[in-house]
Amino acid sequence: MLVLSPKRVTAVLSAFAFVLLLISVVRNVYQQLTGAELRIGTVFSFGDQVNVPTWYSASLMLLCALLLLLIAWERHQNGDRFARHWGFLSLLFAFLSVNEVVYLHRRLFVFFLYVLPLPGKRLIGFLLLVGFTVGLFLAYRKFLAHLPKRILGSFLVTGALYFMAVVIDKFDKRDYWQYVAAFGTERSPGLLTTADEMLELIGVIILIHAVLSYMSLHIKELRFYIKN
Repeated sequence: MLVLSPKRVTAVLSAFAFVLLLISVVRNVYQQLTGAELRIGTVFSFGDQVNVPTWYSASLMLLCALLLLLIAWERHQNGDRFARHWGFLSLLFAFLSVNEVVYLHRRLFVFFLYVLPLPGKRLIGFLLLVGFTVGLFLAYRKFLAHLPKRILGSFLVTGALYFMAVVIDKFDKRDYWQYVAAFGTERSPGLLTTADEMLELIGVIILIHAVLSYMSLHIKELRFYIKN
């Protein structure tokens, strides 16, 4: 029998995230002091695409998507009216997991920026994000009100952390392109990028804890059978 304790799972996930944060900070401080690149640190560098933090973040989002899918399936079996809400959240985090690796949002942004003949193209991505967030909140207001207060708080904290990460990312990207324009070369991911990615990691870990806590309250046991 596999028993999942929300506290233990959260502790293990948080410990690994802390190790990644520590390595990234040491790498950035070393580069600032010496001007040299700590080569082994590139594997653990936040902001690069092919590295351990990207794999870990994508894996956590996929884990969250699977847990949400289990809740959606169990709620559907019991005729719960919010089963579809859980299911859509599962699809959303599956998308975020893929996006973490292949940057789908950037490809969509390029599509709107260069293909569609729209005014104010550089605001399209931001406006789409704001519209999606507002629409999601309106569609989920009854779902959120139905959640236990402690779990609702975790959902709201996760949303706030993701919003902070987006704001930091916007500032960092503006600084990034100014650097490229001035020096004609790319720079290594800095502390702002580390903070941005770390906020996302913390947010998804909090959400995993909330989802496991919800499962401990409403889903005491899950059984799987393989039929011939």
